[in-house]
Amino acid sequence: ANQLERRFHGTPSGIDTGMASDTGAAAWYKNGSDVPEREPLTIPEWFIIFGALPRTIPTADSVMQLRRLKESGDYSVAAGLKELGNISSAFIRTVKKYKKMEFDFSVEAAELVNQAQKVLASLNFSTDELDKLLNLARDEGALGGKLSGGGMGGAFYICTPNRHTRNRILKNLPEKIAKQGISLTVPLTAMNYL
Repeated sequence: ANQLERRFHGTPSGIDTGMASDTGAAAWYKNGSDVPEREPLTIPEWFIIFGALPRTIPTADSVMQLRRLKESGDYSVAAGLKELGNISSAFIRTVKKYKKMEFDFSVEAAELVNQAQKVLASLNFSTDELDKLLNLARDEGALGGKLSGGGMGGAFYICTPNRHTRNRILKNLPEKIAKQGISLTVPLTAMNYL
């Protein structure tokens, strides 16, 4: 799997491989070895939708573009990557905190997802199509969403507050995005975390 990941985007971390072969939600931490550490997580009830858009460039090219900018000393790249790490850590803390106290996990999680999407967009990983799609989803009641993976098209997910809103978005959004000329390579699909 690491050899395939190297071929796909050039720099396998072991994290994509571990996540792809995992059997549940987990936080993965680089620890200086080839195999990252895994911490199991229990995601609270969360209704999300996933799908994928056509890629505008291959993942390897978008990863290489980011690497070149980082190596050139572009401060915005280092700051953006650090912020994404902070958001990931905040998400893990939010998941763990939910076990101890009552709050609306879907709202707090979506706020972090939206922060991450803003950072990814600032690093030029988003696309106009994804931005339009996420805005249309918000019009239907979504709390937000973000790209997933290498960006420039590809996988994304949408956060919804409850099953009813998720189902409404699944029903109404495909027609709305089609009217905008947006096509999907993976149709909108429900995914529940319980």
